[in-house]
Amino acid sequence: MVRFKKVVIYLVLFSFFISGCGQSYPKEKVAQYVVDLCKKEYGINVIAKVQGKTLGVFYEFKEGLFDETLLPTTQALEKISDAFMVLSRVALSTDADIKFIKLIAIDESKPGLKWSVARYLDDTRKFLASFISKEESDLRTEIDYTFDPELLTREDLRDFSLEDIKLEDFLAKQIAKKIRLGIMQAASSGEFIDVKISEGSFDRGRFAFVIETELKKKILKGKVLDKYLLNLGLTVAGSVLKAYDFRDFNAVTVVDRRNSKMVAAKRDALLGLTDKNIKK
Repeated sequence: MVRFKKVVIYLVLFSFFISGCGQSYPKEKVAQYVVDLCKKEYGINVIAKVQGKTLGVFYEFKEGLFDETLLPTTQALEKISDAFMVLSRVALSTDADIKFIKLIAIDESKPGLKWSVARYLDDTRKFLASFISKEESDLRTEIDYTFDPELLTREDLRDFSLEDIKLEDFLAKQIAKKIRLGIMQAASSGEFIDVKISEGSFDRGRFAFVIETELKKKILKGKVLDKYLLNLGLTVAGSVLKAYDFRDFNAVTVVDRRNSKMVAAKRDALLGLTDKNIKK
C-alpha cells in the first residue's frame, strides 16, 4: 500500500500544477469527465458517479488485480493510481460540492473481493499547500479490502453501489487506525502488545471505539497499562477531531475488551485538553 500512496500523492501534486487552476469541470457532467479523461489519457475504462458529496470511480479488472496473497499487484496499483489521479484532479477543479473521492476496484477472476481507497478532498488540498506532511496525508487515506456479496449477483456493474461518505464515519475509521498505530508504536512495534481489534463508529452524536489487545510481555502493572491504553485512545481521538475542527458530537468512549474497562469524555473536555468530565 505504501507504493500506491507515494504514486498517487506525487502524481496528484504534479498534475495539479501542470494543469493549472483555470481548468474547471462543470458539476452537470463531472462524472463523465472522469470517465472520458481516464480513457483519453490512460486507456482505462471506468464507471463514475456522484452520490451526495462523494465522487466515485468503479474500476473492473478482468484479472491481475490481486496477487497470491490477495493484495493488489504492482501493475494494478499503477493503473489504479492513474485512475485515482484523474479522480482527484477533476474533484479539485469542479464547481460541484464534492467532499470525498473514492475508487473501488474489483477483479472479475475473484468474485466478491473489493479493494477501495477514499480521501477527504480537504486533506488533499492541505497536502498540496504543505499544511500537512506526506506521512500525515498517508494516515488520512482510507484503504479498505472487503468481501462484498452484492457483487456476486449484480449483473449491471454500471449501477455500482457508492456510499455517500460522511465525515464523522470517515473520522471514526481514521481514529481507530491511529489508535492501533499508537499502541503498536508505544509497545515497540508490537514486541510487547498485539492489537487484535481497533474499531470505531459514530452514532447519535457519540464516537465509540473498541480495542482488544493481547499482552506478549508484561511491561507495566495491570492497572497502569489499562489506564494508559484507554487514555491513549482518548488522546488520539481528541487530536484528530481538533485537527479537523470537528465539533458536531457529544462524547467519545473507548472500551478495552481485554478487561472490559471503559473511559469516556464529553466533547468540551476532550477538545479543551482537560481531564474534567472524564469518567473511568
